Amino acid sequence: MKTAHVLLISLLAAGTAAPKPDPCTGPAIHVASLRALNSFRAVTQEGYVIVGTANPIGWDIGVYAPTDSELRTSLVPAKAEVPVHSSLILVDALICRDHPSGWLVPIPSSGHSLCFRLPGLKVRGAGARAHFTAGSLGLRWVKESGV
Repeated sequence: MKTAHVLLISLLAAGTAAPKPDPCTGPAIHVASLRALNSFRAVTQEGYVIVGTANPIGWDIGVYAPTDSELRTSLVPAKAEVPVHSSLILVDALICRDHPSGWLVPIPSSGHSLCFRLPGLKVRGAGARAHFTAGSLGLRWVKESGV
């Protein structure tokens, strides 16, 4: 009987638990076809500049302060959840396959995070031969809570 009560309480608690809010709400600042791999530049309302430089397998994405008119120093932290080199976020088919629902990268001193979403993502191949076959890359500039 004690087990039945614990099970019932567990089921009731699970049924009333509020879903986690999506951390990536707000308008998209850039949407790109995963197959086209074109370079892009987007500017947030606060003036931060987001630059995606196309390469044969995806993009290198940097975030620059409004005062960095020559785009010299990306604000992307070296310890982001996804691979980063030279303060650029690497976006390729393997990273997207590992993070199919997207990811969030906090940008220090901006009070925001850069959110990556991958609607319609399809990847074919493995290792160095992995490539996009469908989908898009959506970027959102998300204000951090409490900031």
